[in-house]
Amino acid sequence: MSTKYVISLDLDSTLLDDKKEISDETVEYFKKLTNDGHTIILNSGRPYQGTIRFLKRLGLKSPVIFSDGAGIAWFDKNYQVNKKILFSISRDAVLDIYKENEEKIVGINIVEFNNQYFNDKRVIPSWMFHEGEHIVLHEGAIDKILNTDPITITCVILKEGLEKFLKSMDKWKDEVEYFSWGEFDNAVAFEIFKKGVNKGSTLLYLCDLLGLDKNNVIAMGDNMNDLSMIKVAGIGCAMINGSESLKKQAKYITEYDCNNDGVRRFLEKIIK
Repeated sequence: MSTKYVISLDLDSTLLDDKKEISDETVEYFKKLTNDGHTIILNSGRPYQGTIRFLKRLGLKSPVIFSDGAGIAWFDKNYQVNKKILFSISRDAVLDIYKENEEKIVGINIVEFNNQYFNDKRVIPSWMFHEGEHIVLHEGAIDKILNTDPITITCVILKEGLEKFLKSMDKWKDEVEYFSWGEFDNAVAFEIFKKGVNKGSTLLYLCDLLGLDKNNVIAMGDNMNDLSMIKVAGIGCAMINGSESLKKQAKYITEYDCNNDGVRRFLEKIIK
């Protein structure tokens, strides 16, 4: 019997090209993989709302891992969510971190399943918003508008406030983790999430839940938030257009980039 793989794929700059599209050749190839009994899991840093278009494009019925592992969503035939699992952060922790650093916060973006909270939309990168019927946007003072436990926080802190911010994070080290994903305009961007939660941990959790063989996982990504799933995969692959840090730690690197069907061409060599 041929091996049935679990294929865990990042979206942006991995499966998607620079125009945020998937080629017709890849769509047809993925339909063949699904028909042959392989399981394709989209595993993205996007909220689930930002994955629906690509599920439809690929005709996938499998659950989606979203927000860097902070949640899993299942969909009905009309691509409405009919089941979800969330790995949430307590509202108390979020508000405490916010109040401690409010004066040095340039922008904050807080995601809950169907709600997104931010202090000022003008300072949040446009790619963080996935407006539409599936989400409600809330803008204002976070301590006034946040009324639930979120799953992820993106916080942009002025460099002069970094020391205080890191101390405030240490207070909640038993509940949350964080990483920095970029610097701009004398500020540093951090993503905060529940301790122990990442793309890799949630992928393994989902495999157990669905009874899938964790030894037959292929994972592909382009940035350091993909490292956890690449490490737990039997075949962990970085995109050739990915970050140098990730490529140094991945066992495999694609021959082609995201604009030249790098994912499909790699999988064609692996899956016979």
